[in-house]
Amino acid sequence: MAVKMADVRAALDPDEPNYEAASALGPEAVPFLAQLVRGQDLLLAAKATYAAGRIHSGPAIRVLEAAAAHADPSVRVAAAGAAGSATVEQAIRVLPRLLTDADSGVRRIAVQSAAVKAGQRGGRGLREQLRTVGENDPNPAIRNLTRKLTARQ
Repeated sequence: MAVKMADVRAALDPDEPNYEAASALGPEAVPFLAQLVRGQDLLLAAKATYAAGRIHSGPAIRVLEAAAAHADPSVRVAAAGAAGSATVEQAIRVLPRLLTDADSGVRRIAVQSAAVKAGQRGGRGLREQLRTVGENDPNPAIRNLTRKLTARQ
């Protein structure tokens, strides 16, 4: 079955999106998710970002990278959250940028996702970046959160 934009929108348009159904559409949905991330509807862009994080295929990383570079912090927050559901390899591609984002809300969610991925195989680089955030983030609450999350590892 060929995936269409209507299929992606059917999963993401409701107030409570069906992320399982969206991610089940697989890599064929990625071009549509990318289009939604670039669109004017910020809520839909955030939903598309989160759905892309659940698609564990190579092309989905481009959606996460676009969301991580988005001008609106709400979409970057979605990218930070989606990284927690993505593969370690995908997370490593987007979290370094988000851990140093100008917006403290983005950094907070990025720290939470990085802490999840740092404990998985291949996440060593994220552990090192979290140590740096725990020492240098301008926001004391984020420094404390980072230290708390990394102390468990």
